[in-house]
Amino acid sequence: MKATTKKVRIDDHITYNGQDVIRVFKKDYGIDQYISGYYGICKNASTSEACIFGGDSAWADCYDIDIMKSVYENWDGTLVHCGKYGYKIEL
Repeated sequence: MKATTKKVRIDDHITYNGQDVIRVFKKDYGIDQYISGYYGICKNASTSEACIFGGDSAWADCYDIDIMKSVYENWDGTLVHCGKYGYKIEL
C-alpha cells in the first residue's frame, strides 16, 4: 500500500494525526540496538517510543539484525496508522 501524498516529517509517530497512510523521509530513521540486545527501526536521535518497527523484547525476530536490515533496506518510507500505536511499517 503506497501513500499518495508528498513526504512529511513527523516528530512523534504516535500523536501525529495525518492520513491513514503517510510517507516519511527514510533518512530520518535508522536501526537502533537496545541494551538487552534487540533491535528496532526508530526515528534518529529519539527515544524508544519513536520505534516504527520491532523494538519488542518479546518478539524473537527483533534480536536478528539481518531481519532489521532487510526490513529497513526494503522499506520505501510508507507508514500505516495502527490506532493507539501510531504509525508503523507494515509488511
